[in-house]
Amino acid sequence: MTQPFICVKRKVPVPFYFPFYFLFIFRIAWLAGALLEFIYKTLQLSGEPYITRFMAEEVSQSHWFNISAAKRDLGYKPKLTIAEGLKRLEDWLRLSQAQGTK
Repeated sequence: MTQPFICVKRKVPVPFYFPFYFLFIFRIAWLAGALLEFIYKTLQLSGEPYITRFMAEEVSQSHWFNISAAKRDLGYKPKLTIAEGLKRLEDWLRLSQAQGTK
């Protein structure tokens, strides 16, 4: 039996408790979302709760986006590499934090 890895490239092993820990945290987040949704609805609070059941489910799942079909069928060519996009995001976040904006 092979050892499962969180990051195969760097050979970071999955701790034996990982699935249980992750499931426990997800359930807490989901329940917190349900509770906040109930409170907001019952008290007719404006806005949206800090966390919802939908948010907990979305954050707990991996999302993979593949643009190969757009490249093949539509001739799409990204203007930025992922690395350049992440660098721009980092610069923007640092600037926003320095200016004190959210």
